[in-house]
Amino acid sequence: AIAESLLNGNIPNRINGVSVLGYGYVNPLLYPELFLYIPAFWVNKGMSELGAVELFYVLFNFVAVFVAYYAFDKICDNKFISLSATAIYTLSYYKLINVYVRGALGEVLFMTFLPLTVYALYTLFYEEKKRWFLLAVSVSTILQSHILGTAMTCGLLGMFFIVFTFDLLVKKNFKFRIITELIKSVA
Repeated sequence: AIAESLLNGNIPNRINGVSVLGYGYVNPLLYPELFLYIPAFWVNKGMSELGAVELFYVLFNFVAVFVAYYAFDKICDNKFISLSATAIYTLSYYKLINVYVRGALGEVLFMTFLPLTVYALYTLFYEEKKRWFLLAVSVSTILQSHILGTAMTCGLLGMFFIVFTFDLLVKKNFKFRIITELIKSVA
């Protein structure tokens, strides 16, 4: 439906016209479709729909490994731990079930960007770098991947915020710079 909308110049796609016997379905209002424009483009260039989706899964599995390793390496600063954490995260049973059994593309995309979001919050608390933009972009990619994943991410970030704040308050190292960075990120 997205590929057909692209051909018709209907960008952004708000009603999938080929669904429900041609009457359409407002799928984009319920599920984010930003990343699905990539396989739709491939379909319009002549690739089969199944081939485009399979290639998309392969592409985002590579992206997931890269993002996970990048985040774990920056947090742990140890190559062995980073590689081990990346392997455990990307080969987790739940993620593999989402890819190979359920075909839950939204959850796969959500899990791709989750480590980057955790790293971005970590940098706000434990590094002097101004990384509010990284947090905003990583949460936005999750928002464009999976709505329920966004809600779970907000809960997870809230939990980490409490833990990190408590840790820094105990160490008497809390800076109000963190609050301003978080406000910029949310804005």
